Amino acid sequence: MINSTDLSVSTIPDVTFKKFFVYGMDRLNLYRTSAKQINGLPSDFPEDITKVPVEERNVYARSIKNLWSKNSFYNLPNFKTSFLSSGKLIFNGFNYSLGLIYEGFSHKRDFEVYEYEGDWSKRFEFGGSRVSREMRFAGLVDLKSRFLNQMIGFRGFAVGMFEDESAQMRGFQYTDQGAEQIHMAIRFNQRNLYFGQVYGENNFGSVNLKWQGSISSILNIEPDTRRLVYGRDMNDPNAKFAVILGPQANFKNGGILSSNLRDDVRELRTSVKFPLFGMDVKTGFDFWETKRNFEFRLIGVVVNLNGITDWRMFYLPADSIFIPENFKRNGFSLDEYKAGTNKYRAYDKNMASYLSLGIPFRLRSQIFNLATGFRVEMVKQNIYTKDFAGINEVLISKTYFDVLPAVEFKYSPTYTMNIKLSYSQTINKPELREISPFAYFDFYTQTSVRGDSSLRRALVFNYDLRFELFSLGEDMISVGIFHKHINSPIEKVIVSGSALGSERTFKNAKFANVSGLEVEFVKDVFGIKLIGNLTFSKSQVDVERTEGTIARKGRSLQGQAPYLANILLVYEKPHSRFNLSLSYNLTGPRVYDVATQYNDDIVEQARYQIDFKLGYRLSKSLNLNITGKNITARPIVLKQGGYLYQKISTIASISFGMNVKF
Repeated sequence: MINSTDLSVSTIPDVTFKKFFVYGMDRLNLYRTSAKQINGLPSDFPEDITKVPVEERNVYARSIKNLWSKNSFYNLPNFKTSFLSSGKLIFNGFNYSLGLIYEGFSHKRDFEVYEYEGDWSKRFEFGGSRVSREMRFAGLVDLKSRFLNQMIGFRGFAVGMFEDESAQMRGFQYTDQGAEQIHMAIRFNQRNLYFGQVYGENNFGSVNLKWQGSISSILNIEPDTRRLVYGRDMNDPNAKFAVILGPQANFKNGGILSSNLRDDVRELRTSVKFPLFGMDVKTGFDFWETKRNFEFRLIGVVVNLNGITDWRMFYLPADSIFIPENFKRNGFSLDEYKAGTNKYRAYDKNMASYLSLGIPFRLRSQIFNLATGFRVEMVKQNIYTKDFAGINEVLISKTYFDVLPAVEFKYSPTYTMNIKLSYSQTINKPELREISPFAYFDFYTQTSVRGDSSLRRALVFNYDLRFELFSLGEDMISVGIFHKHINSPIEKVIVSGSALGSERTFKNAKFANVSGLEVEFVKDVFGIKLIGNLTFSKSQVDVERTEGTIARKGRSLQGQAPYLANILLVYEKPHSRFNLSLSYNLTGPRVYDVATQYNDDIVEQARYQIDFKLGYRLSKSLNLNITGKNITARPIVLKQGGYLYQKISTIASISFGMNVKF
C-alpha cells in the first residue's frame, strides 16, 4: 500500500493579501454551495411572468432576494490539497486506487473591450475588472482485478466546481446618444461531473479483446446571475448616473438570468486484435450518445408604466435600488424576455465501426509495414425547440454517414529510423450549441452569440510525410510535412450589421487548405533533457459571396496559428535530491472571429507563457517544491484592423507545496 498527500499554497501578485470591495460574492462557502439555496427565483415564481397581470407582478418581485449587497473580503493565499492511496486488496490480483482533491482559489482579471463602426470610429469602449472565488472538489476510485490472463476493472469519479464572481466595467457607448455607462454583474456558477466506467481486457490465445462501457452526467447551472447598467450624458461630467431600464426585458439591462444545462452521456467501445496470415488485424465498434436538456430564463427589471414614475429611484446606488419596496406602482416592475429558442432538448448519437490491417514485409532485407483500413461512421443530431415566438415546434435534424479510409506506409532502413507516408480522412461535426438557435449575451464582450441550424459537418483529408530517428537511449527527432484539405470548415464569424459586428454565429466556409512543417525532438545535454515541438503552417480559406458575406480568398483559417512552439527543459536524476523543469509555450497570431462584410478579422495576437517547477527531496517520504505558472503574465490581446478590440490580463502565480508518502 502506498499513500501520499500533497499540500500547496499559492500567491498571485496584486491579489493575494489584498482587500477587495465588491457587490455580491457572499454565496460561496463550505456550508452553502447548493444551487437551490442561492436561486434568486422563489419556488412559487410563475413559469411565465408575462402572463401575470402587471399590477400583480410586484407581489412576486418583492419575494426575490436583493443580492446587490456591498461586501469586502481579504484575499488569502490559494490552497490545494490531495490524498492518493493505491495498493492491493484481498489477494495479489486485486488492485485499487483512491483519491480526494480539494482546491480553493481567488483571482482578479482586468480587461478592456472595444467595438468599431464601418469607418473605424468607436461604437463603444469599456474597461473594468472581474473578481472571482472558486472551489473545487473531486473524488476518484479505480478498482482492477487480474486473473488467468484476464482483466476487469471499474473506475469512477465525481467533480464539483463552484464559482462566485463580481464584475464591473465603465466606459462609453457612443451609439446611445453619447452615454457614459457603468455595467455591473454578479454571478454564481455550479458545475458537476459524474462518471462511471467498467472496462476489461480478455486474451483468448492470440486474440486480444479490449472493451469499456461508461455513463456520465455533466451539469452546468447558473441559477442566479444579476446585471445592472447605469448611464449619464457623456458631455456632462457633473451629471448623476441613473439606472438604464426600459418597458421590456432585454439582454443588456438590469435583471436576473438563470440557465440549466444537463448532458447525460453513454459510451461503449470495443476492439479486437488478432494475427491472420501474417497480418495484424484490428477491428472494433464505438457507440456514444449525448442527451441534453437546456433551459434559460431572463427576468428583466423594467419601468412600471401603470403610474407616475418616481424618477428619484433611478439614481439610487446598486445595493439599494432593487430592494423589495421599490417594486410598486410608481417604481419598478418585472418582465420576461420570451423566446421559444430559450429551451431545447437534444441528442447526439454516434456509431462507428472500423477495420485495420497491419502488413509487415521485407524486400532485400529492408523492413516495410503497410497499415490500411477504413472507418464507417454515422452521426445523428436532433434538436427539439420552438420558433422564436414560441408557437410552433421546431426540429433541427442532422444525419451524416461517412466511410473514412486510412493508409500508412512505413519504411525502416534501420532499427532506429522510420520513414512514414500516410493518408486519412476524418470529420469535424458541429457541436450542439453551434447548431442550436439559442442566443446568449456575453457580458465581457457586449456581443450576443447564437448557433446556426444550417451548419454542416466538415470533411478533412489528411496527408503526412514523416522522418523519425531514434537513439539507443531516449534521444529522438521527428520531422514531418503535412497538408490538410478541409471541405466546409466550421468557423465563428461576425454577423454583419451597422457596426463591424455586435453578434456572433457559426458558418461553413467553402474549403480550407492547411500546409506545414512539424518538428519534434528529445535530446539529453549534460544530464538536462530538452523536449520540444515546433510547428510552422500556412492556412488558406475560400469563401463564396452570399447575401450576407463578401467573397474572400486566401485568408487564414479561424483558430489556426502560423507557428507554435513548446519547449521543455527537465533535470531529474535518480540519485539527485534536486529536480527542475522549465517550459516555454508560444502561440502565433490567429483569427479569433471571422469578418463577413469586411476584410479585417479579429485577430488574437502572438503570446508566450513561461512556467517552472523546482523540487527538493528531503527524505524518501518528503518532497518540497516551488511552482511558477505564467510568470511573465502576458495579456491576451485581440485586434481588428490594427485597432485594439480586447485586452485581458492573465494570472501569474507562485505556489509552495510538499508531498508526503507513507
